[in-house]
Amino acid sequence: MDVVNCLSCNEFIDRFANIVEHTPKVAEILEKRRPFQNLDEFYHTLEDVLKNDNHVDREEILRKHPDLAGKLSLQGLLTQESKKEQLSAGLSNITEEERSLLTVLNNQYRMKFGFTFIVCARENKLNSILTGLQNRLKNNKNDEVLIGMREVKKIAKLRTMDIIHSLSC
Repeated sequence: MDVVNCLSCNEFIDRFANIVEHTPKVAEILEKRRPFQNLDEFYHTLEDVLKNDNHVDREEILRKHPDLAGKLSLQGLLTQESKKEQLSAGLSNITEEERSLLTVLNNQYRMKFGFTFIVCARENKLNSILTGLQNRLKNNKNDEVLIGMREVKKIAKLRTMDIIHSLSC
């Protein structure tokens, strides 16, 4: 954690800018809350920012995530983090039929809720993603904001772990 605390303001924000997809504001807020005593305090602060900070628009965060195996993936336009996460879920090797079903469900979800279906891809594979998507389509919007943000927190924690492990003294 010493290395994280010793990063300059700009280095910190650059490194952590995408722990929440396309939301560098989270890194900016975290940077102002340094120093962190340990990784648990960092995670606790991250969760607090995502849950309570008035400068963080939760629905906007949910809209900024890409569809799983969607057009950005097909066009090679995912962020490095999203690409790695979708690869780990096996979404780069799905059939056209599976991609079509996922696209239909993603579109239904976005039409109903106004934001992207979020699930921590690194903790799932295609079948669990499809089942989760079908089940979550039955929820109301308030529940989906809460569930989606829980998934964002999981993703952000894993991305943070990757960044911290990549830092050298």
